[in-house]
Amino acid sequence: MQFVILEHQTENGTHWDLMFEEEPDAPLTTFSFPPQKIDEAGSLSSFRSEARNLPPHRNEYLNYEGEISGKRGNVKRIAAGVFEKTSENCYILKSDMFHGILAVENHGEVTELFYDALKKRRGYPRRFKRKDKVKQCFD
Repeated sequence: MQFVILEHQTENGTHWDLMFEEEPDAPLTTFSFPPQKIDEAGSLSSFRSEARNLPPHRNEYLNYEGEISGKRGNVKRIAAGVFEKTSENCYILKSDMFHGILAVENHGEVTELFYDALKKRRGYPRRFKRKDKVKQCFD
């Protein structure tokens, strides 16, 4: 299945939208969170961030960049690729720019995202500070 990270610029500021295609042509599971660091090589750095669950978005956003109707800003693709869902809350993300694991932890209205870049050779987290959060993804 596919995922996309879009930079969403609005009158109120900029955030990223992370969208997952859980089933072909189905609406996209979507999280909104603050922009994160991308290194010189274009790889997404490890991060921990609060996020908001958003209503499912149209599947067209997997390939869309540009203005959003209703004066809701515009979106630009930061990254896109494929993912493997290893458990209810764990995703292995693979794109041309990065490869990593994402753990999603829901706390009612607040969601936390824990992302760590993976070493290409071994496939294990290299510097994730909260190993207990992503350990479930390897079990």
